[in-house]
Amino acid sequence: MFRIILILILLSASSSKGEEIASAAERIKHIFELDRRLSENVETLASMFYSLYETFDRLRREDVPLQQIVNVDEINSDLFKHPTDQLLLIKRFYDKWRTVRGKVDINRRMSVILETKDDLESNFNSHEPQMLEAYNGVFRLMKVYDIPAGNFSEGHLLSHESKLKFNLDDIITTGIMSYQLEDYLGCSQWFEQAEKMHETQSSIYKQANNLSCHTSSDEAFTCPQSDQNKLGQVYDYYHFCEFKNGNYRRSVELAEKGLRVFGTHERLEMNIKKISALIKNENLHDTNPWQSQMKTDDWVTYKETCKKGLFPDHKHEKIAHHQTPLKIWSKCTLNTNSNRVLIYQPIKSEILSEDPFIVFWHDFVTDDEAAALKQLGLPNLKRSTVIAEEQTIADYRVSQSSWFEDFQHKTVGDVSRRINAITNLTMETAEELQIANYGIGGQYESHYDFALPDEQELATEFLANGNRVATVLLYLSDVELGGTTAFVNRGLNVQPRRRGAVFWYNVKSDGSGIMSTRHAACPVLVGIKWVANKWIRYGGQEFVYHCQSL
Repeated sequence: MFRIILILILLSASSSKGEEIASAAERIKHIFELDRRLSENVETLASMFYSLYETFDRLRREDVPLQQIVNVDEINSDLFKHPTDQLLLIKRFYDKWRTVRGKVDINRRMSVILETKDDLESNFNSHEPQMLEAYNGVFRLMKVYDIPAGNFSEGHLLSHESKLKFNLDDIITTGIMSYQLEDYLGCSQWFEQAEKMHETQSSIYKQANNLSCHTSSDEAFTCPQSDQNKLGQVYDYYHFCEFKNGNYRRSVELAEKGLRVFGTHERLEMNIKKISALIKNENLHDTNPWQSQMKTDDWVTYKETCKKGLFPDHKHEKIAHHQTPLKIWSKCTLNTNSNRVLIYQPIKSEILSEDPFIVFWHDFVTDDEAAALKQLGLPNLKRSTVIAEEQTIADYRVSQSSWFEDFQHKTVGDVSRRINAITNLTMETAEELQIANYGIGGQYESHYDFALPDEQELATEFLANGNRVATVLLYLSDVELGGTTAFVNRGLNVQPRRRGAVFWYNVKSDGSGIMSTRHAACPVLVGIKWVANKWIRYGGQEFVYHCQSL
């Protein structure tokens, strides 16, 4: 069977692009040259493909299918909603198939068949940034919502439990990623968790094998060599992260533990001497690790507002960052806006805030329309961008989105006509409908939808149709935890509710911005968040915008 596969692959290389051969003499020359190179390298090819066969055979014998670990009956399983599950699924994929990809890395190892590329190779070409983004999402959730590493690794997020759990290798890998990203507070948390898990596993190992296997004493280790190496690696990273956090004495203690594990270790020995000398000779005291890693006041307000959004039941009174109570109106009406389109199907409007004016439209779209928009957006999703001197991606906006004009799909046009009916605002100058999906820790930190005076020259759309006068944000899915739309200057969170939409004005009738509309998309903690938004431009609103009574 292996020989048949090898022959078929080699023959397919001769015409991998599908060109005819006999109708062009140059193609015949190509065949001659290909035959010569194949003949010269047949032993290397045979060895390479036999190695690939062995790799697949080992996977067949050793791999435990995911379906045997958790019950996954369909693609809409809750398994894809919890960030612990999401991260481990991504890590499992790359850990499992990276070996296979190495075996089939034809481009580097054998130029004869460099034209054969498939989905596996194209995915692994971006392996490192994909994993980096996944871990960044996890660390973002931990920072915004103050989630300890232990809770995350065990999958405990309030009342939501993950189906998959971190093992020791997963925790160590996550700690190393924190270290590489210079997130030393997170690094210490993860390696503290790794030490605890190792102690638990060592205790179990000791009971099962009647061995002495301790992590915090001077006794000699009798654990397996691989077990010792893992623990030593934990202390090696852990002590450095504690040093960077300003916990100098703790850093020395951890380095000494690591040295007891390894027996001899040049770097640990050197660091113990250097840090001890610093403490003794320069009277070095432990410092507050938060001082060097605190964010701006704006980020702190964003964080605190998002944390309040984890408890949507307490929505009738919010406290803004300036400690002034904000009345949430909860004024509900059936609104037709005197528009004949809405007479038989009025909009269920709930005014959430008078200043700034924010209204929630219940059941603004149907289930079928929400599903249609998600299906429309999915194939075209690309990383969302922000406007600087040019369109660019940024860590403070993490999602994927796609854009559609009214004529491209009936539902897109229907949504625009419905917005026009309830607001009287023309859609002729509005931007395309943006459909967005948020992944692990997906967010958009505090921002305005309108362009500030110093930004207007950067926005070509502003020059053509004016500023963004209003925003309509459609919720195409429910979100179990997090993911609120937070108006950070007012301490107000809007909970995503499938089929609903939230509307607010961004600028006053004189064209100046409404500063209290500064808002954010809080990180999605548990759930899959789909939204669609319509930004309505100032151009064409001259005869309707003076009236803001919806």
